[in-house]
Amino acid sequence: MLHRRSQAVGTGHSLVNSVEALPPVMVTIEGNEGGFGLEFGGAVDASMGSLHGFGVFISAVTLESPAAALLDVRVGLQVVKANSVDLRLGICSHLLTVLKDTGSTLILELQVQDLGPTLSCSHSVLCIPFLLSHVRS
Repeated sequence: MLHRRSQAVGTGHSLVNSVEALPPVMVTIEGNEGGFGLEFGGAVDASMGSLHGFGVFISAVTLESPAAALLDVRVGLQVVKANSVDLRLGICSHLLTVLKDTGSTLILELQVQDLGPTLSCSHSVLCIPFLLSHVRS
């Protein structure tokens, strides 16, 4: 479980270089009237995924939300599975389909992922900015 945080020269972004892969963590989030408190980013379609990489990632955690109360939930983690649906090679619409069928409980498998040189913050699109209220209504 060793990892090193370093500063990318000239970018202002910190990078995590995994020496050994960290195991995924399972979290169960019980939503409330405001939702789960998460926003996600990633490729919006297959062509963007082919260019910059597939996968869906946590892009924001709302303060004082059900997700914020869980220490294992943080920005940048890849959503490996959502409610048992494998999203390692997913795009935003795949996650949205899962979320539309989600009741008040969301089970996520999350993992630190080495994004490599192809996927970066500039290539990731906020694909599900309306999760807090729209998915559950």
